[in-house]
Amino acid sequence: MNLVTNSQGLPIDQNGSVIGPSNPAGLPQFKDANANGDLFDDSYLKDTRLKPMPHPGAVVKLDRYSVVVPPVTVGPIAVTAAVYYQSVEAVVAQKFLGNLADLNGNSVLEPCVLGGLCDGRKPNVEPAVVEGAPPVPMTVRNWVIAVDGVPIAKTPPRVATYPAPSASNAYQDLVVKVFFSKPVQGVNAETFTLTDSQHLRVPASVEQIGDGTWGLFPSRVFLAGGRYTACLKAGVCDQFGGCTPRDMEWTFTVSHVRGEGTGDTSVPLGFALGVTSPSSASAATKH
Repeated sequence: MNLVTNSQGLPIDQNGSVIGPSNPAGLPQFKDANANGDLFDDSYLKDTRLKPMPHPGAVVKLDRYSVVVPPVTVGPIAVTAAVYYQSVEAVVAQKFLGNLADLNGNSVLEPCVLGGLCDGRKPNVEPAVVEGAPPVPMTVRNWVIAVDGVPIAKTPPRVATYPAPSASNAYQDLVVKVFFSKPVQGVNAETFTLTDSQHLRVPASVEQIGDGTWGLFPSRVFLAGGRYTACLKAGVCDQFGGCTPRDMEWTFTVSHVRGEGTGDTSVPLGFALGVTSPSSASAATKH
């Protein structure tokens, strides 16, 4: 928006020469439209980022919206709110993220965030990347709204896992995941754990990373090749008292070669269960 051009709208260098085939080394010039010494902040059509404290623009007034639920809706209704964070300089965006670059040349930006535009490919690397890396979910929260006149079914949430039980050749930088069929509470680093082939617990953090998805992030990032066992303790409950009745364990094998592995690392939208459901797989349960 602040590029210096001639009367024909062509970019010119500091000598007024058009930058083009006859002047390929000419450097574009930019106007400091707001006279604050920053040439690049004037080039954005709109920048919604907050500035750091205590500078002006560090505080923003929130807009409030209303969602009207049609009267024929059968409840309960699940609501998910997610806050994503991404910090990167433009010069390294394509190299490290690529999510603001048209990498496949189809003239469509495809960040693949919460069902955003994608070309249908499944990610086959960890962390999940299709065209560029999505911003990192910093906070994800769920609420459930009961609908008057609709009985509440206190059924246990259904659970699916990644990797699938007995999966082989998982990525070394694996993020073990559990997927739920409804909003739940009680998933944390004590109830969702990982142990190695020596039965030693792998230090890890556990965070909600999608509507119904929790991820286990090993502290050392890269796991050694071999056999691992993930465990989800009983007592993960929805907001109406429906709880998982027993512990669930499943085993899988991690590749011995860094950079190699297989798996669908994507996070499903909503509460659609993920890779495989323990009810139809060989996950062991403990009463």
